[in-house]
Amino acid sequence: MGNLISINTLTGSGTIIGKMFDQAPSLATDPTTGILYAGTGGGIPVLFTVDPNTGRPTFVGNTGLGEFHSIAGLDFRSDGTLFASVNIIGGSPTGADHLAILNKSTGVATVVGPYGICDTDTCTIEGMEGIAFDETGTLWGSLRTRRSDGTPGLYTIDTKTGAATFVTRIQNPDGSTPSGGVVSLQFCNNLLFGGTANAIPPATDGGKLIVIDPSTGFWSFVGTGTATGGTSLGGLARVF
Repeated sequence: MGNLISINTLTGSGTIIGKMFDQAPSLATDPTTGILYAGTGGGIPVLFTVDPNTGRPTFVGNTGLGEFHSIAGLDFRSDGTLFASVNIIGGSPTGADHLAILNKSTGVATVVGPYGICDTDTCTIEGMEGIAFDETGTLWGSLRTRRSDGTPGLYTIDTKTGAATFVTRIQNPDGSTPSGGVVSLQFCNNLLFGGTANAIPPATDGGKLIVIDPSTGFWSFVGTGTATGGTSLGGLARVF
């Protein structure tokens, strides 16, 4: 995702606000200040603030996670603590495998813990691309498998240990799923929204906004539009 866009939550259509930068798969708004933050992927884990009116990014700092690591998802707890879903084990092809807390002033990451069980090369849960706090303070995650590690779907995440617990697949009774998976989450007005990844051909469902029932995993498209024109809807953030 290279552009900051606004999304109509009734139609699912997106309007470009401005260019941010390439490889920006995560967005979150600080509920205590209204400041918008973005995290980078592509093996360069860096934190920025973003002007919501222009999309212009301002460098905050490097996470210190190291080369080939990435920030896949961001969200704030109600007290203003910034949590991140980060990829530490196995490099960018494997997906996010740990929960971390980022310093909003410096970008430096403090790793909370892995979602599953990890060794030096692999983890049992990889690909936690979206994270979002609900109104009760529970942290949810959406997992998209890039290899074969973990069951794709919704998880709850322990903010003290990072351990993730599978809840349900994001799947309708007829077996339909977003073809490329769900790469972003955000709660708004008691609804759980998700953003779909690049479509897997012949599907054409990339970059769309969906609504998910967190208790069942049943989902539906919001309107008929695409928010991004077809590319991955990598980050979702509320406006406070």
